[in-house]
Amino acid sequence: MSHDDSLLQTALELHRAQRFDEARAAYQQIVDAQPQRADALGLLGIALRQLGRYAEAVETLRRAVALDPTQAALFGNLGEIHRLMGNADEALAYYAEAARLAPFVAELHNNLGSLLQNARRFDEAAASYAAALRCDPNYAEAHYNLGNLQQIRRQWDQADQSYRRALALRPDFVPAKCNLGNLLRERGMLAEALQWLESAYAQDPDAVPAVSNLGVILQDLGRTDEAQRLCERALALAPQRAELHVNLGTTYKDLGDPATALRFYERALELDPNSYHAAHSRGTALLALGDFVGGWAGYEQRAHCEQFDTRDFPQPRWNGGSLSGRTILIHAEQGFGDTLQFIRYVPLVAERGGNVLVAVQPLLVPLLQACGVPNVLPLDGPLPPFEVHVPLMSLPHVLRTTLETVPANVPYLAAQPERIARWRDRLQNYPGFRVGLVWQGRPAHHRDCLRSIPLKAFRPLADVPGVRLISLQLGPGSEQLVALAEQAESDRFPVIDLRPEYGADGAVFMDSAAVIANLDLVIACDTGLAHLAGGMAAPVWVALPFGAEWRWMQNRDDSPWYPTMRLFRQTKFRDWHGVFQRMAAALAEEAGK
Repeated sequence: MSHDDSLLQTALELHRAQRFDEARAAYQQIVDAQPQRADALGLLGIALRQLGRYAEAVETLRRAVALDPTQAALFGNLGEIHRLMGNADEALAYYAEAARLAPFVAELHNNLGSLLQNARRFDEAAASYAAALRCDPNYAEAHYNLGNLQQIRRQWDQADQSYRRALALRPDFVPAKCNLGNLLRERGMLAEALQWLESAYAQDPDAVPAVSNLGVILQDLGRTDEAQRLCERALALAPQRAELHVNLGTTYKDLGDPATALRFYERALELDPNSYHAAHSRGTALLALGDFVGGWAGYEQRAHCEQFDTRDFPQPRWNGGSLSGRTILIHAEQGFGDTLQFIRYVPLVAERGGNVLVAVQPLLVPLLQACGVPNVLPLDGPLPPFEVHVPLMSLPHVLRTTLETVPANVPYLAAQPERIARWRDRLQNYPGFRVGLVWQGRPAHHRDCLRSIPLKAFRPLADVPGVRLISLQLGPGSEQLVALAEQAESDRFPVIDLRPEYGADGAVFMDSAAVIANLDLVIACDTGLAHLAGGMAAPVWVALPFGAEWRWMQNRDDSPWYPTMRLFRQTKFRDWHGVFQRMAAALAEEAGK
């Protein structure tokens, strides 16, 4: 063995032992003696990269490539150094060449896919991950990266399968556990999501994603004290990460302190001025504090946040100017309550001189048509031609709504006279002060555990003399009526169940409106029927959690949006007992009139 070959073996042994500077010196000796040795130059480049001497590593590897342009590993190492240096275009080019030279090396295709994904070239990224998995079907990293791409593209089922495949191959894969947990959380499958995130945290309690993601789901589950501790710990581990400031701010928001939450959101924006989540969260805090100008502007950033499904179209967004006869599409987003609250803006848009189309959730179409909203269409159906568009919940920003100019002319929703008459006849069997109850919102809502209320919490209302409780609850939550009827007699209280007679023609919201028109009062949690009652100018009381959503603002028992609404807020976190004790006292006074 020659002296140089012996020295190369020594250098490789030093390299394997991670004695990088000594290995670098040995490689340098070989290169000094034989400048044309591409293999030694390549190894020297790797050692320089591992020492963080990126510029020297790039120069060295380029010399190696010039001597031997057939070696995929040289291009791959150049691509990796440029990735570490933040040179995305150069990294892409080098990895693409490496994958071309070595089409059967899974790692090269996988790394190329990551770069293409970061460049938002999603179709090419998917093809690269597929190539990696053809080379090695058991490559857990490629399954994981493919899952990340599928989640970005809202391909939920495929992402779920990819993460589970990665975890089947590598059961200790903490990032895959975290991302599967996040995916399940976004789909409303909180119990299983919690299991994966607790597993990730137990495996690596110092991994920032494991700590912060567990904190976020505990927040969703209403375990706010635990969530706050974990979010504080994550922030201590990585104080320069903007999203961790957002997470901690949200714990304060849910604890009813939007002013403190605002400070964390603003710090997040100092760290990352392009953070859409921080900007959106700051907007909601400002709205809660009554700053509508800054709040609506921040709320616009929801369009860039994954949890919101705000549609976009090739046509331009309307900016609030004169429509001059153009056709505008106003399209709903989020929940039923959001649509019912903000549909009040449609006449204001029509005043700008255009032809208005309104696309909403299919279940709301019959109600809004009956209320005179023009050209109502189902959101999931075909759309006629239009020239400009605007999301429904962007209208307060576009039309520059302030606290003083909230369009609160009610009623703007109404029930059909013939339905009102039909339900009047039906409800004659239940004399007394009739109170409609709604206790459960949409379970998939990310804060449903804080806003929805167990039916049994309404018990104090049943003890008010002369009061007749009537269920307005439909869908999830209705099963609590059955459970109530099966309880011990001492725990039972009467709630009239109208479900069998609801929505025979599919128009459930029209029946809800007609029943509300025949009631003396509606008492609801923060959900869509509260907005329906408010929009009808019906008397409505809303039971709110301690950290109520931005639209209910702070420290007030009325709403600028609904003149006939009264708000009852928790005074202690998760304490509904106090809310309904106060409601019962107020109800006794109201029924006594």
